[in-house]
Amino acid sequence: MRARLLFVAGVTGGLAALIVAVVAFSGGEDRSFPEAPPECVSAWNDDSYSVALGRHQTSVHGYIDVQVAMLRPDGLDPAAGEQGDCTVVFAAGTLDAEVSAAAQINRRGLWKPLSDTAPTERLAELQARAASSFNARLTPDGTIEPP
Repeated sequence: MRARLLFVAGVTGGLAALIVAVVAFSGGEDRSFPEAPPECVSAWNDDSYSVALGRHQTSVHGYIDVQVAMLRPDGLDPAAGEQGDCTVVFAAGTLDAEVSAAAQINRRGLWKPLSDTAPTERLAELQARAASSFNARLTPDGTIEPP
């Protein structure tokens, strides 16, 4: 009887060790991406309009992953020496049917749809890029948190 208990204990311990090893070594894919600019995250989280929009984006559009970056008003990356504006792109495989929901840009302290100044083709590219290069998450309360 004692031998059986030792055998069961050994098998159980071995299985537990195997599970711990699998969990420890099977973490998410190794991603490399630029950090979300902290000033952009703060600008979003400190603005009641953007936080309310964030709640809408997550509850109605189902967005969770976002890419926070500095972009030009036309949606392009800034050239060398150019600053760019804080932009939040909502990650998706295809362009949102409501193009104004694809991305928001902070111009002169106000968050506005990037679709006001960027072509739809660029918005589609940005949403697809954000799907694999997201650097923050949209919370159910509408705020943004780096992963």
